[in-house]
Amino acid sequence: MSIAVSWPAWVPTAVAVALACLRLAAFDYHLALAVAPVSCVAASLIARSGLAQRRALGLDWVVLVAGPLAVAALVAAWQPSCGLLDGAALWLLGPIAASLWGAAAGALAALATKPSWQRLTLVGLMIGAAVPSAAHFLTSPQIDAYAPQVGHIAGALYEDAVAASWRDVAYRLADLAWILPLLAVVRLATRLDLPWSLGTVHLLLRSRAAIRWAGVVAVSALGIAAHQAGPQRWRIATHAYATALPIRSVVAANGTVQVTIFGPRGPKWQQPLAQLHHDVAFRHQQLAKWFGHPATDVQLYAWPDAGTKRAWTGAHKVEMAKPWLRQIHMVLPEYGSTTLTHELAHVFAAVWADNPLGVPLKHGLVPDALTIEGMAVAAEWPLRADLDPHGWARAARQLGKAPSLEQLASPTGFLRLNPDLAYTLAGSLLRYIGQTCGRSALARAYAHGELAVGCPVPLPQVLLGWAAFVDDPKRAPLTASDLERARARFEPPGLFDRPCALAVGRCSDRAAGQHLAGNDRAAADLWAALVQRLPIADWRALDPAVAAHWHIANASAGDAQTAAVALQDWLDSQHARPVSHRPNPLATASVLSVVGDLHWQSQQLLLAQAAWSKAQSAPLDEASQRTLQVKQALAQVPAAHRTMASVLCVGGAFEPPERVLADLRQSLPTHPLATWLWARRMLRYGQAEPALAAIESVLPAVRLTYPLVYREALRTLALAWARRGDCQKLSRVLKLVQPTSLQEELTQRCQVTLPSGAYSADARLDAP
Repeated sequence: MSIAVSWPAWVPTAVAVALACLRLAAFDYHLALAVAPVSCVAASLIARSGLAQRRALGLDWVVLVAGPLAVAALVAAWQPSCGLLDGAALWLLGPIAASLWGAAAGALAALATKPSWQRLTLVGLMIGAAVPSAAHFLTSPQIDAYAPQVGHIAGALYEDAVAASWRDVAYRLADLAWILPLLAVVRLATRLDLPWSLGTVHLLLRSRAAIRWAGVVAVSALGIAAHQAGPQRWRIATHAYATALPIRSVVAANGTVQVTIFGPRGPKWQQPLAQLHHDVAFRHQQLAKWFGHPATDVQLYAWPDAGTKRAWTGAHKVEMAKPWLRQIHMVLPEYGSTTLTHELAHVFAAVWADNPLGVPLKHGLVPDALTIEGMAVAAEWPLRADLDPHGWARAARQLGKAPSLEQLASPTGFLRLNPDLAYTLAGSLLRYIGQTCGRSALARAYAHGELAVGCPVPLPQVLLGWAAFVDDPKRAPLTASDLERARARFEPPGLFDRPCALAVGRCSDRAAGQHLAGNDRAAADLWAALVQRLPIADWRALDPAVAAHWHIANASAGDAQTAAVALQDWLDSQHARPVSHRPNPLATASVLSVVGDLHWQSQQLLLAQAAWSKAQSAPLDEASQRTLQVKQALAQVPAAHRTMASVLCVGGAFEPPERVLADLRQSLPTHPLATWLWARRMLRYGQAEPALAAIESVLPAVRLTYPLVYREALRTLALAWARRGDCQKLSRVLKLVQPTSLQEELTQRCQVTLPSGAYSADARLDAP
């Protein structure tokens, strides 16, 4: 018998080498995801040809399995994963199990008597096994999937906490229930040098051992699925989502249903869902004007939290839309959040696509991330720290952070960039094309997934015009603070270029779960174990966010003083590092804020105040500055201790905010900040009337003493009055609202609920 290695056995290794060249060969989920289908096909070809030639396959399997692992081991020094056990589980359930499935498929195909029939059978098995998962992805809300040729497909590429789960195990065992007996027969036939045929299979299957193994594995699969995989399954029936989110609200105009909102049941969610109803009506009106057409029969699923959304859809830290289903899935957003606009924009833009999926496809095959996300940002047009995407794009260019269009437009380039940078530049460019070439240019670009077909002028000329536009010195100049904020926002590398990104994401996810469950020592141990595995020779090189989370967990576990000192020591050590390796000023300020919190948790008030004051000197965004202002004001108030410990400062034990803030209001009935904190939470989850009255009552007291709280209180009141259609009250504060660009939006919002408006603001929430 020949022992030469067949060429398909080397293909997975070649794929791993290619990924290594792209710096994507870390021993974790993405490498397993890329190698699994290739290993599956290679294994099927090896099994089919080997059985037909009665050739020993041992060396083929060694190369098939060990080759990609050898590549991952060789590049581990500069492409580490830091999650050996997670990587092993993902590899076992991905490429290894896919190879077994492929080998079994190849064995079945080899039973055909003619080579052409064998090839046809193998192709049919591959396609047939993929069809159920593909059909379910296309017709159901789920974005994750299970395919035997791959394993678990997370769906959202930006998810940074992908890990093996019990349901992965259950479904792989269900595969193995038929694979193992078949491969056992293959091995026995090879050992006995029997020709591979239906007669041989029938003869060998008369052995009860194979049937016994199949039964044991099948029962194990069912047991794990029933008792470990949880209430959710891979393929959730679409009608089940109406049970998970039973409260419905319909936004309609002129008798046409535009958006149906599905939300959670319970008194806590009544106010947020009523606010969401009005917000959807307003955002729909905005987008219909921007796109030039309405969107109808949209389904918006508003989940109570990210964990529930992940269990039902597979999307955890990302909000998502399926334009071809006219569906949006997101955590119930804060009133006024532009994230809602972004996700709705994906559905509005689907009309322009020239394919059933409703997204632009390059060459008719590959979704074009630049056009998809750029269009959504251009329509959303978010304002952050008083800068729109044009302003942020200008800052990125001034800092030398903006990549070439070729890199931005390539599928791997867009996904590898810092997501804030990629989305911002794409949105600015698409907005500019719309402003200069018109809406029809956007429609053409979206239809074909090519910016070059949008404007009538050549694309290089468009790009030069965009660059000149965003760099125009006559536009509002950027301040030094703007540039520092842009540096902090665009400096972190993208997911695929961060060392051990998935290990850090999994640790963050698991530690947060332990904290919410009250197991703070377990959370601290998780972070400590991760830090030991990180590829850093010097503890000073620890990422600021990881350093902060680690010591926050230690403080929550009861060692706040030691944690504060350790984190301050880490911060002080940065001065000894080269300037290019030090954290940027905003990252430093964020860590200083945490140091102050941990000092406060250990009753070191003076040290806490000093750290907070130093953090405030950095160009932080307004929300961070406001939080520091409130903490400094309440730090010395004994009655606010519980609120400081569990709501305002990190490093304390978890307590439900509603209960804590209600007690704060009762303990400090005349303190304006206590009233403000309680009222803001009540406006979101409780009764609006007393909350609005309370916010109005504190305006005079916070105007001069706490100016940032005053600005936010004005915005909160203005948004609430606009939603209620009380334009008279809105007019009293409208001119005081900052930033001024929000004033026009507030005026438009107020019109939505007026009788003359085109939209129904009926927020009755009826269960189906």
